[in-house]
Amino acid sequence: MSDIICQWLNVELRLSKVTEPYSFTRDFANGYLIGEILHRYELQDDFHLFSKQSTANAKLNNFTRIEPTLQLLGVPFDLAMAKAVMQGRQGAATHLLYQLYIQLQKKKKSGLTATAMEVMQPAATARLHRARRKQHEIMIQIQSAIVQIPKPPHARTSRASEKQLQFRKKQEVEPISTVDKEQWNKEYIESIRQRLEEDSAAREQREMRRRRALMEQLQAHEAQQELLREEQMVSRLMRQTQQEKRITVQLMQIKQQKEVLRQNRIFQERQYQERRLRDFQEALDREAVLAQQERLERSEEIRMERELHKQLVAERAQARYRKHFEICRGILEQIVDLATKAGEYRLLTANLIPVKLMQEWMELFFNGKPLYEVASVDPAPADPTPEQIIELEKLQILNNQDYNEYVAMKGEWVWHEEGESQAPPVNDILDHVLSRLQSLIVPLSVSTPRPLFPRFTIRACMLGKSYSGKTTCLAKISNGRNQAETKTHSNSATDKNSPKDPPPPSPALDLVVLLDISDEQVLERAAHQAGELPLYCYNVDTHDPASSSDEKSLGRKQIQHRISGFHDTWPKLEKWFGDQQNILVKVTADVDEDTLSSNVKIVLMDTMDSVEKGAALGDSRKMSTSSSAEHTRPESACSAKSKSATPKSAGRRYVEEPLPKEIPVYLVPYWENVCNSYVTNVKTVMQNLRSERKLIIHHLYNIRENFRQYLQKTDLKQEFVSVWQGDYNSVPDNIREDEETKGELHQRLDDLRERLWDICDKRKEEAEQERAGVIDDGWLDDHTAVLINHYSALMQIEVGRFQDSLCLLRDYYTAMCKTAFPESTPALCVDTNECVVLGAPTPQQEPSPQPVVEKNPEEVKRKAERKRIKQEFTAALKREEHAVKLRLELIKAHALRTVSSLQQKAEQAYRNMEEWLGTRFLSEMNSIDQLTELVRQHIENGVQIHHELVLQSADFCVDGDTLVVASPSPAPRRSPLEQSRNSTLTVQQLHILCAQLRKTAPAASLICIILLHLSAFKFYLICVLFFDQIELWFPSERDLPVPDDPTEPLPYDRLANLKKFFFSLFASTHSSPLMLDYLSMLLYFCCHPEPAQGFTRALSLVIGHTLSICEIFVSSRCSLEIFHLVVEYSDNLCFCRSVDGVKGLFGAAFNVLLCVQELLKVFKELGFKGEEKIPFSTLSQHPFLQDLMEASSQYLLPVSVTNKYVISHNRAQW
Repeated sequence: MSDIICQWLNVELRLSKVTEPYSFTRDFANGYLIGEILHRYELQDDFHLFSKQSTANAKLNNFTRIEPTLQLLGVPFDLAMAKAVMQGRQGAATHLLYQLYIQLQKKKKSGLTATAMEVMQPAATARLHRARRKQHEIMIQIQSAIVQIPKPPHARTSRASEKQLQFRKKQEVEPISTVDKEQWNKEYIESIRQRLEEDSAAREQREMRRRRALMEQLQAHEAQQELLREEQMVSRLMRQTQQEKRITVQLMQIKQQKEVLRQNRIFQERQYQERRLRDFQEALDREAVLAQQERLERSEEIRMERELHKQLVAERAQARYRKHFEICRGILEQIVDLATKAGEYRLLTANLIPVKLMQEWMELFFNGKPLYEVASVDPAPADPTPEQIIELEKLQILNNQDYNEYVAMKGEWVWHEEGESQAPPVNDILDHVLSRLQSLIVPLSVSTPRPLFPRFTIRACMLGKSYSGKTTCLAKISNGRNQAETKTHSNSATDKNSPKDPPPPSPALDLVVLLDISDEQVLERAAHQAGELPLYCYNVDTHDPASSSDEKSLGRKQIQHRISGFHDTWPKLEKWFGDQQNILVKVTADVDEDTLSSNVKIVLMDTMDSVEKGAALGDSRKMSTSSSAEHTRPESACSAKSKSATPKSAGRRYVEEPLPKEIPVYLVPYWENVCNSYVTNVKTVMQNLRSERKLIIHHLYNIRENFRQYLQKTDLKQEFVSVWQGDYNSVPDNIREDEETKGELHQRLDDLRERLWDICDKRKEEAEQERAGVIDDGWLDDHTAVLINHYSALMQIEVGRFQDSLCLLRDYYTAMCKTAFPESTPALCVDTNECVVLGAPTPQQEPSPQPVVEKNPEEVKRKAERKRIKQEFTAALKREEHAVKLRLELIKAHALRTVSSLQQKAEQAYRNMEEWLGTRFLSEMNSIDQLTELVRQHIENGVQIHHELVLQSADFCVDGDTLVVASPSPAPRRSPLEQSRNSTLTVQQLHILCAQLRKTAPAASLICIILLHLSAFKFYLICVLFFDQIELWFPSERDLPVPDDPTEPLPYDRLANLKKFFFSLFASTHSSPLMLDYLSMLLYFCCHPEPAQGFTRALSLVIGHTLSICEIFVSSRCSLEIFHLVVEYSDNLCFCRSVDGVKGLFGAAFNVLLCVQELLKVFKELGFKGEEKIPFSTLSQHPFLQDLMEASSQYLLPVSVTNKYVISHNRAQW
């Protein structure tokens, strides 16, 4: 509620002092601002008499003047309320302002003035207000006009008169000296002055007493008059009848009751007032809570908006990256296709790529079309698929390119005659005829004049995101300079009619200003405006608050889309206004409104100055160019078209006689159909020529590859060589050295060579027949005829167009001359190259006229005009004839080049086939000679050919991986055996010893010890698989050297076999599968010749930490547990030599308890408490611990054993 009041006071009313909710009590204590509020609503006419001071008189003056106005508005205002506001009580000023705000809003909506409100009030209230106002005015007049009461004459007393007479008589009797006289004068003047002061003070006192007395008298008189009236009324009533007396008593009672009701109503109104104040305070508190909640919701909404913006920015960046990636990917794929296409052409033809073919590929590349065929469009589909649509677009692109080159005589259609190129022929007379016919059907549209628009100093445009400050900045600038036309666009679009070809036209704008602001600042401003939106709904000046709030809310909801739209369209605008037109200026908008407005104003002023300077320099130039432009405007479009089309005919004068209306109507559609048919037919021929060129390239490649594959076809030479090698190796070794045997083998070799030669000769004949079949299949002649047919069709198209143009010209000039020209068939002549050439019909020469003496001038003029028409018709025919001859010669030259190129390519292919055939035959003969030479060496050496001889196609080799003679298998390796070294038992001997011990004493102490150990400790049972994965103190897997001799045994791996022996030794035979107590095995390996060392090792293994006497720290509890376990294991196991010994464990447990008590005594003797840690080195020096370790025989290794068996922790050898 306080925010609403602040918005009303600061924004709508714009008071002289800015107020805040926390300063209401101080600002409105003197009543000046309340008077200013009433004065703004034209309810306080005497506002100029208000005071801004905070004194008591100023407050009383201000509140006395505003009281009637507040009563007029219906605002509850009494002495208590005024006192509360003047004393600055909490909430009093806020409550008064709220009541005043409600009443003033009602007054503003109703549109009533102060006089109308006073008239509409009840009569009694109006009289009361008028009386109060009149009394107030009287009091003002009394205070302003002070009545000067004349001083009454001073009534002297008789005593003073006597003294004065005596003084005069004394002066008469005794003369007074000058000094005494001066002294007397001073005293007299002093006495007069004193008397005047006393009289003035007395007069003031009398005036005050008089006024007080008058007031008391007036009050007493009024009270007396009131009592008198009451007595008179009572006495008058008492003089009435008894009934009237009773009525009087009833009236008095009623009066008393009314008084009671009035008092009750006053009390009830006071309660209502308190209730309203309490409700108002609750409403304020509730609104404060709602405002706090709204701020929290607003902050959460801002956070969500920012997260959404970040997400949109990331999506936009990802979309931009994906777009660029797809573009780059497409370009890269097209580049790869272009490279593979070039490589494919080089593979197919083994020649350089022609310029025409590269131009076609580049045209497809620039248009973003695939170079390879993605679908078949032959025949043309009725309902094409997307792939077929792409192929159709490719065909259209290539057809347009070929047609443009053919018409413009460029590329492969360029004219080369005697080393000179020639431009395409142009018939300016035909162009004139067509333009005139077109103008007769479709009259030229007169260009509409540009709309009259007032000239501005500058034409500027301001761009920027939403909430960047465009409207606010322009509103401030427009208040100062109304001459400048500005234009605001939130979402501008590019000019679709802008020219694409550089240089761009002069810009329509002089300046484009961009208010640059970050997206976060835009979101913050939008959220701030959303927070202020409810306050604007209370603005009574707005015609439609709901619609404005809905628009702002809609704009705030669309802020993300607007930001995205700006980012999408801005690059195009920046390129257009910045790079091409160079009129873009960026201004930072992340500043306050005043700074932004000043910066934009500076930019506008600078631009205005530069524009004015440039306009002053270009006025004379514009004046000179405007006059010349006015003279050139009336030119017709036809003349402009003819000039642009045929610049050589700029100075030619054509015959333009009137034509019948039906002639243009008939000839223009006729010529359009001719042109469309010509374009379609030429494109079709070009497409057929491209297809034929592609077919020729692939056909020549296919015949070459097929012939090459035919030459690579397998034959029977390898079978003969394999059979012969088998027969040669089957000859016994004992007769290989015999001369007769060698001679027989050489004869067999010669027979094999002859047979192989016969195969080669036969293959050569078959290949020559295959080549001859390819040459004589008639494909070359057929496709040469197809090419000639395509070129003949193109010639026919040109001849048809020539005939159509002749018909059009003849009809046109016949209608204009009104005399039919003779129709004659064009003369056909065939040159030596069998190419058709047409001769245009020549109009018949009229006989020379007989001389006439006198003729009609009009007839002479008509004949001269007719002669000009015939001459122009003849010139047009000659130009058309020249054009068609040039086109036919061009087609002829192109056809000859194409057919000659086809024949050359075919001949080259046939020569390549012949070369391959000869090379193949020579290679086969050389391979046979190599085979023969190798075999002769083996025959002379008398050895077998162990490896296979391979004679495949034209290659000969010896396959070293394939043996044709069986080789003896190597002897198997012997089993590895362990050798005994240094009287050490081998693993096999250890197995035998263990088996003997088990056999001799199956219930020996070892098994009992293992069982007791398993009962005393936790089980760490593992199987053989886990035991193989555990690494002991020696490596179980090593890379042993393998001997080179295959007969020698592999080295024996003692450590791996020793590990297996340990598992078989310590594994329990009572479980299936075998299980091993790993901890028990390690405890057995802790034995040492010294009992203390063995005890320390066992203790380290039990607690899981490697210990030494110097670094062990144990507490009493830990040491007791460890020693309890170790002592039980070490001392008591020595008594368990049999099953009966297990019964003695209970007695041993009692000994353990005694040992624990002794350990506690040891801790106390050493000065340590139960929870403190003690070094084991200190504890082990105690006699008790030394006796305990010395008595532990479990980990004692006997001397006799140590002399015979040495256990090494690095290498476990017995």
